[in-house]
Amino acid sequence: MPLLKAAHVLSAAVVFGTGLGIAFFTWFGCRASIRAGDSASSEVASTAALEPGFHRMFRWWFALGTLAFAAVIAIYWLMLAKPLPVAVLFAGIHR
Repeated sequence: MPLLKAAHVLSAAVVFGTGLGIAFFTWFGCRASIRAGDSASSEVASTAALEPGFHRMFRWWFALGTLAFAAVIAIYWLMLAKPLPVAVLFAGIHR
């Protein structure tokens, strides 16, 4: 049985891509949190709202989180449902 079947490569790519997306989402969220804390602490004395850059960063963070969540749900669905094309790809693995 060859080690790198198409199904194995596809599975690894999906899991690795999702992990990379979640790692980037986490890093981006930490960066946004630190930036918001710095911005909020400097604006406590004033009555100004948070800077527009923070809101832009928050929208990016939310979009990345939504994509990461959808990818994890897709992986979970693929594990449980085993749709026909995926089942055909993995048919020869358990022999």
